[in-house]
Amino acid sequence: MLPEADPIALIQRGWRVLGGSGAGRLLFAQALGRLVPYSGSVPFGIEDLSPGQATLTLPDRRAIRNHLGSIHAVALANVLELAANLALVPQMARGQSFIVTRLDMRYLAKARGTLRIEGSAPTDLSALTESTPLTLETYASASNATGVRVCEATAEVRVRMKGRAS
Repeated sequence: MLPEADPIALIQRGWRVLGGSGAGRLLFAQALGRLVPYSGSVPFGIEDLSPGQATLTLPDRRAIRNHLGSIHAVALANVLELAANLALVPQMARGQSFIVTRLDMRYLAKARGTLRIEGSAPTDLSALTESTPLTLETYASASNATGVRVCEATAEVRVRMKGRAS
């Protein structure tokens, strides 16, 4: 991915260039992990990214397990927040940025094995103006190989024009 000041544009361009093949998606996930170092601490993969939708995978690795042998709650929170955020990125315009202001997690079952993470976000950002930030909710869930939902996340996100103190 090209070095540039706008991380949203960088992610959008990186996905357009790399998202069409398995090897490209792997490179994209690695590059994204470097761009967002804390998210890169969890071994995620990206399957799809489109306006309002993101699909990730989280392989079960010893490094992210808790003392009970299941995937640690904070590793789950990390990758679910990432999926919810990524679902917002494709519909953003140059000069827009966002920050999570609240993250609510629900843990529903022990997380074991490779998980499928599905993120969703609103696609209509037309209420955002240069002087008025937009607060919205994004969502993500994780399911195991048998389709059992193991956790859910709802994030409150503030979208704003860059350079605005809001």
